Formats: sequence, structure tokens, C-alpha cells
Amino acid sequence: MPAEYWWFWVVFAVIFFIMEMFTAGFFILWFGIGALCSLLALKLGLGIAWQWVVFVVISSVFAFFSRKFANKISEKPTKIAAEEVIDTIGIVINELKKDNLAVLAKFNSVSWRFFPDDENTILRIGDKVKALKIEGTHLIVKKEV
Repeated sequence: MPAEYWWFWVVFAVIFFIMEMFTAGFFILWFGIGALCSLLALKLGLGIAWQWVVFVVISSVFAFFSRKFANKISEKPTKIAAEEVIDTIGIVINELKKDNLAVLAKFNSVSWRFFPDDENTILRIGDKVKALKIEGTHLIVKKEV
């Protein structure tokens, strides 16, 4: 490709960069970088075949290693804060009464509304409870003995 066609690789790179803005995951970004590396190959006087080799190799290598890195850091799903409370022990901070719907317990310094797993459970301030599961926006807890 003659040196006056440098704009081809620039346009190619810009198209990939614009496409990347509308996608997630930084996958198309590497093709834009590959196009810029091919522009450098053009400026160094390499022929069209070598420019395409540079584009394919650079884009593929970056895409391959970014996929490996992305898979490595996302092997296990991230828990949301609520899920981290399950199986932890909290302390009741207000008393459970039949007409009181806003019973609170502190788990890891965060207050949670809860319901006991057994409606006959008597809970008092300072009692320890274990978070069993989440139902809606409330925890279901069991009194610890």
C-alpha cells in the first residue's frame, strides 16, 4: 500500500474505537490498536502483506490475552453485599414484638431488618442470630444458643 494511503489505517482504527464505545469488555479495542500498529508498519516502509500480518498478529495476541485475563479475574461470580451476610452471626438491636415489623439486627456493622425462621421465637436486645437466607429485603434468621 503506498504511503499516501496512511489514512486507511487511521479510519480503520477510528471505526474500531467507535465500535468499542458501544460494546462491553474491551474486545474490539485491540483491533483498533492493531490498525494503529499497521499504520506504524506502513510508516516504516513495510508492504501491504506485512501491514496485514501486523494487524492480525497484534489484534489476535491482545484479544487472546485480554480474554484470558478477563476469565481469570471473573472465575467465580462476585457476591453482592447481601449474600455475604448469609451464615454470619448478628446481634438484635431492638426487641421483637408481635406488632413490630421493623426488627433490626447488626451484621458486620450493618443493620438489617429480619424475621425469625420460627414465629414463636422470642428475641431480646443483645441476642445473637444467624442469617439463614434473604427473602425480599429482609433476612430470615435463627436464634443462636
